[in-house]
Formats: sequence, C-alpha cells, structure tokens
Amino acid sequence: FRQPTTTVAGATAVGPTGCGGSPAISPTMTSPNRLLDLTRAVFSRRTTFNVFYSNPRVSRFISSYSVPALPTVGRQLTPSSKYRPSSSIELQSIFARGFTASVNDAPARRRDVYKQLDNTILSIGEVPVLADLIKKNYKRNFDAGNVAVALMQLHKLGGEGAGQILSGDALKAAHRLQRFVMDRPRELSTSHLADVLWVFTSPGTFSFQVLDKLEDHVMLKAKQFGPEDISRVLWAYARSGHRSPGVFTDLMVPAMELEAKTPFSGPDLARTAQAYAECGYRARVLFLSLDRTALKLAPGEMDPAHCVAFLKASASLAYLEADTLQALAKTHLADPSAITASQHADLFLATLQTSLKRQVPTTSLLPPNVHSTAHQHWATSVAARSEPGLLADVQATLAAMGVSVEVGKTTPNGVVPVDIVATPASGTPAAVVADGPAHFDERNKRLPWSEARNAAVREDKSVRLLTVPHFEFTALETDAARQGYLKRKLERPVCGITGKGVRAAL
Repeated sequence: FRQPTTTVAGATAVGPTGCGGSPAISPTMTSPNRLLDLTRAVFSRRTTFNVFYSNPRVSRFISSYSVPALPTVGRQLTPSSKYRPSSSIELQSIFARGFTASVNDAPARRRDVYKQLDNTILSIGEVPVLADLIKKNYKRNFDAGNVAVALMQLHKLGGEGAGQILSGDALKAAHRLQRFVMDRPRELSTSHLADVLWVFTSPGTFSFQVLDKLEDHVMLKAKQFGPEDISRVLWAYARSGHRSPGVFTDLMVPAMELEAKTPFSGPDLARTAQAYAECGYRARVLFLSLDRTALKLAPGEMDPAHCVAFLKASASLAYLEADTLQALAKTHLADPSAITASQHADLFLATLQTSLKRQVPTTSLLPPNVHSTAHQHWATSVAARSEPGLLADVQATLAAMGVSVEVGKTTPNGVVPVDIVATPASGTPAAVVADGPAHFDERNKRLPWSEARNAAVREDKSVRLLTVPHFEFTALETDAARQGYLKRKLERPVCGITGKGVRAAL
C-alpha cells in the first residue's frame, strides 16, 4: 500500500492521501467475499491496519453488506444472505486481531475491543457459529471476560439454559475455554468467577478440576463479591456436591456485611439459603442477617417461588422463626395461585417444621386460604410418595392377623395423612406408615420431610406411630415372619428406625 497504486482482489488502494494512505474502495468491489480478501491482504501489513480500520468508507462498505456485529462498525446488523458464515467469522477474527495488535499501547482502546467482542458473542444466536468463533479466536483474541461471556452464551443457547446438555462442537468449545480458565484463573473478576463456576457445575460441562482450581481464587476475592455473585458461587459449589468448607466459611462474613450496604435481592436470598441448606452447614448468624433482609423487602420485591425456597431452606436447618414465616407469608404469599403444587407442599413442610420446633399450631403461621391450599397439596404429595406394593403387603398382613384396617386416613386431629389406621382387638389405634424408598437417602437415613411427618403424627397423643421401612419389611420372606414383625410393633411401636436392620427392629 506504500506503492502509488496497488490492486488487491478487485480493490484499488491509491497512494498516500490526506488520511495517511488509506486504501480506497473501488466500485468494482461488489462482493463481500472480496472484502474478506482485501482484509486478509491489509492484515498482512500490520503497520497499515490502523489506517484501514479507521477509514469511514470501509465501514460504510461493510455496513452495506450487513456484516453482523463487526468491531469496526460498532453496532449489530442483520446478517445478509449474500455473506457466507465462514467468511463472516474469519472477517471478525481478522478485525479483532488486527485492532488488538494496533492498540497494544492503549489499554483503554484495548478494553473497547474486548467489549466489542462481547457484543459480537452475545449477538450470535446459533451454537455452531458461536463454537466456530471460539475455535478460531479464543487463544489469541479472548481475554478472561470474553471467555466468561462465551461460556454463558453457550450455556444459554445449547446447555442447561436451553433445557439440554451441550454436545458435539458446543462441548468441544466449552472444553477449549476450560483450558483457558485452568491456565489463567487470576485474570477472572468476581462476576467472571461466578459465571464460569455456574457453567462448569451444569450437567454436561461439570468439572471438578475447575472447582478445585478456582477455590483458592474465590477465597482470595471473597470481600470483592457482590450479593448476586456470592449467591451464585455458593449455589454452584453446593449443587456440585463439592462441599468446600473454605468457600462457605470465607463467603459468610462478606455476605453478612453486605446486608447493611447492598442488601440481597429475592433470588440472591433464596440461592444463598439453599446453598447452606443443601450442604448442611450451620450458619445461624448468617441466617439471622438474611431474615432481616427478607423482612425489609416490600411486596413485589420477592417472587413467591423464591420466598418459598428461602423458607424451606431456613426451616430445614431449624433457623426459621415463627414471626419471620408469618410476616413473609403475609407479604409475599397472599395469593395461593402464584405458586405451584410442589411449592405449596414445600411451604407446608416448612410451616410444619417451624410449628413443631416453636410449639405453635400451623394455622397460626399462614393466612387461612394459603394454609388450606398448602396443606392439601402437602397431603397429596405425601400420599403419592407411598409405595403401593409395600402398602398392599402391609395391609394384607394386618388383615390376616385380624386387625381392623382403614386405608387413606389422617391422624385424628386431621393434620397428617397416614397410610393405614390399624385398630387391634385391644389397645390404642396405631397410625401405620409404610415408608418406601422415597423416605430415605442412599444410606437408609430418613429424609427431613419424612422426619417432620413422623414428628407431627406423634403430636397427636390419641394415636401411636408405627413405621414400616421398606428395607426391613421386604427382607422378611415368609408370612409368619411378617406377621410376627407387625405384631411386636403393634404391642410396642418402634418409631424412626434408621436402617440398622430387621434384627434391631425386632
């Protein structure tokens, strides 16, 4: 281009002009693919690129062919059918590399380049195009922010955000970005850390390596996190099963300090409480701080679903106070139709756990219309968790013993649904619950909702509780053994068995 006249791929570059030797755009340059050829040629001369990209005639020509989100154009344009995608991706890559190379001594302008790359990534609506862009650019042109944005866009278009699992080219692109994260973790800001951890704890892209690598960086930057970032990082580690005490301990203090400065929003409150409940970490002081924040939220500032999630998590750790439940239910749960059936069941479970802990009736904790709806859905969910085969076998065994059996009843106080009410010829009626696999974890330890149900049954002094865990009853092979097992339980009910076997139960 330093020659008086040079022709490249149909474009005529005229010698030095008032703008420093910018190439002129020839009328014969009618194809956008020729523009790509010209760009390749110009990029081979790094010293002239800073002149080329600043030429307004180049920008106008590019705009006329509607190239999507080129860094030199600075705005998103509608892709043209005349422009082949591979050329578009390559052209964006060349512009990004050339522009970055020309401003190495200008950090502010370099930040503008990375921001333009973010816009380019966010403007892409198809996974194959985004994967191709990542493949050709991530090594030379991406900074840590571009990597985080690209990961979240992949997550949105083809991963958990789209209701599916990454595969094929998208999964390969995620693995490429994972290598970047593993090699340069110090470059990630707090928001980027939250984004990266969120993606790599999602189905299909889960990586313990990333969680381990970033754990120290999370703890080092603990005091720099905002409410949203803290909640997302905590929930990412909790849902991954990583169980890192350092992360949960180090983020606890900043979370409490933010309560006075930048209060948590409804989603942040729910995610933070769920994270600690999921891992079982005791953090009473933190939950008192979260309670204060939740009580300050006006109607409409906390989604009913997030409110239920927060109440459920707090109640599962026995931190939920009766007055907090009453206030939040009155403020954010006045309309029963705003939450789903499963959320109603979770709400009543939280209410039941708080009622048993604080020794107050459930009816005093929820508005009447919310209480009746929540109780109905909870009773339905408890009945649905019964194992029909186990229930039928227990019923048949009791009937063979001459015991009067009523199926599908509630406790005499009408609160708790039970599988069977068994009334022997002499003695107190027994509330029989046939507990299938849904009541226990993989170690045969009873789950919290099942414990709460049993505790609520015991509150009714007019009936005894008789639990029949599936792993005990099905281990008895003969009818005589099963009848002897239930007879001894009717004479002396054994409650809350946690899986030590039939011999211990007998």
